[in-house]
Amino acid sequence: MMQGCGNEIFSIFNRFHRLKISSILPGVSSVEMGTLKTIEHCRKEKEMAAKETDAKEPDSKSIDAKVTVSEVARYMRVAAPAVSRTLRSLEEKNYVERMVCEGDRRNVYVRVTEEGKEVLNECNRILSELLKSVTEKMGEEDMNRLIGYLNKLEQTAELEIEKRRQLKQQLK
Repeated sequence: MMQGCGNEIFSIFNRFHRLKISSILPGVSSVEMGTLKTIEHCRKEKEMAAKETDAKEPDSKSIDAKVTVSEVARYMRVAAPAVSRTLRSLEEKNYVERMVCEGDRRNVYVRVTEEGKEVLNECNRILSELLKSVTEKMGEEDMNRLIGYLNKLEQTAELEIEKRRQLKQQLK
């Protein structure tokens, strides 16, 4: 019985993956949209941290909210070369700009251009409308319950994966 539930969950996740959400987005893949969102998220987090530092230490040097490619990769939990490929595509569309750090040429900063922000805003609007429609059809109570179950599933799976990772390391 439990094995059947696990298989059904993975089957549902696979079907979600095949929904092709990018088909309703304005000229970006879902990976590109996720990368744009991540860059902006990381930038905003750095800006907030800088504001907190400035509030605590008014004389301190303000942190520039520049985001590195490696930070994007770490946040997305993917390899830097995969992020670089996506950034190359976004650069060709003029949605992001990469800059080499003058102090350490190994670091590359990335920022979303104005054109990229417009596309990201449009993506957010489209997805917000989609989620609103789905939530209305499913009902807010069911959606909240589903969110709770999915969070619990993810946390439980993460713990189980970590236990197995540690066991695998011990067996080496």
